[in-house]
Amino acid sequence: MARNTSSRSAWRLVGLVVAVAAIAMPSIGSESTIAFASNRDGAYDVYVMEPDGRDVANLTRHGGWDSDPAWSPDGREIAFRSKRKAPDHDIFILEVAGRKARRVAELPLSDSDPAWSPDGRRLAFSRPRRDTGRYVYVMDTDGDNLRRRTDGVSDGECSWSVDGSRIAYSSQRRGFFGVYTIGEDGGEPELLTHGFQSASSPAWSPNGRRLAFSAWDGAQRDIYVMDVDGANVERLTTHAGGDYSPAWSPDAGQIAFASDRDGATDIYVMEADGGSIRNITRTRSHEGSPAWARPGRYLSAAAAGVTHATWGWLRTISSP
Repeated sequence: MARNTSSRSAWRLVGLVVAVAAIAMPSIGSESTIAFASNRDGAYDVYVMEPDGRDVANLTRHGGWDSDPAWSPDGREIAFRSKRKAPDHDIFILEVAGRKARRVAELPLSDSDPAWSPDGRRLAFSRPRRDTGRYVYVMDTDGDNLRRRTDGVSDGECSWSVDGSRIAYSSQRRGFFGVYTIGEDGGEPELLTHGFQSASSPAWSPNGRRLAFSAWDGAQRDIYVMDVDGANVERLTTHAGGDYSPAWSPDAGQIAFASDRDGATDIYVMEADGGSIRNITRTRSHEGSPAWARPGRYLSAAAAGVTHATWGWLRTISSP
């Protein structure tokens, strides 16, 4: 009799957990989650939120200047830049559900701009050299098999093509910042942006057809899109404020970006054609580096602040 009572109590507890989580978490059909960097709590940390700015949660809570978040393809992890092992910035990978971070590479250099390969096995990132500038490197997610891929000046802000064959990045190799692409295994860089005094922050669309980027035309910095060969350039924003760091929604229908157009630097979202621009953070803090995740059941719990233990139960009872 005691065993039956205990069993019924356990199932009631599981049922309560499921009910609470169902209320807290976004629906399965939601647009997923935006990660971003912010100093709203004092130090810079990595946060997540809904695409409309709701349900903000601090994922890192560390005084180590955490920034440059990048979602893994399966949505379970976020690569980011941190100075928690001072004095240099290193690349860390955060397990989203467990909020546990591990350092990927341990070198006395200041790494930045991590980007996941589509298969989730490698990271492209920017690393300085003691002789000249910064270069794009690729390594396995455990830090092994480190390979340099570029030889320009101030190379960084990487974004992989959908098929993993090319990497888009920004570089000052010709004396001005431009957006280039290069083969995953290196080769000759191809300049895609022409006619701009400065172009940077390339972001490959999820459907592989377009690249978004930020560019300065001599008067202001705006968000643009172009074909992956540099053709058909379209200007999406026309505000006097600076617009930076575009990030596509998983369905390629919207673009998040950072802007100081309202005074403080906030995260904005617009339609992929430049329409319906709205401020989704509205703080007096500095918000930047938006990264929009693909849909996945591992994302919603972190965005809603569900605890690791609760999420573990949900994964167990929902597993086939």
